[in-house]
Amino acid sequence: MEIQIVPRKKGELNLPLIYLIITLILAGAAYGLYYLHAVPMIPCPFKEMTGYPCPTCGSTRLVLSLFHVQLIQAFLWNPGLFMLGIAAVFWYGYGVISQFSGKKLCISLSKREWFRLKLVLLALFFLNWLYLVIAGI
Repeated sequence: MEIQIVPRKKGELNLPLIYLIITLILAGAAYGLYYLHAVPMIPCPFKEMTGYPCPTCGSTRLVLSLFHVQLIQAFLWNPGLFMLGIAAVFWYGYGVISQFSGKKLCISLSKREWFRLKLVLLALFFLNWLYLVIAGI
């Protein structure tokens, strides 16, 4: 693995910052719906057909728990999505820092490292799904 800090090119898109803006707009809309008591609780089609939760089951309740600042309960609804949200916050922070510093982080992985990373992410995905099935979410 090789990590470098390099200057950002002029006109280069700052994707973390763009996604941060989109996320803030969507979060504001979701909070507005919550405030108006208009959050739809749509049953999961996958769970309806199979009886098992899908990998994203519990995400609506996770967001509602976050609105109430109940972090432990939010984590328990779907740990994988909760941790993905924390990773997104760090990524958004990187985007803001990158925008103001004019530098970006470049990480290059070998084929073997990419393969291992994919295996770890796949294992985490299935472990999260297993948790949802066992917890009866």
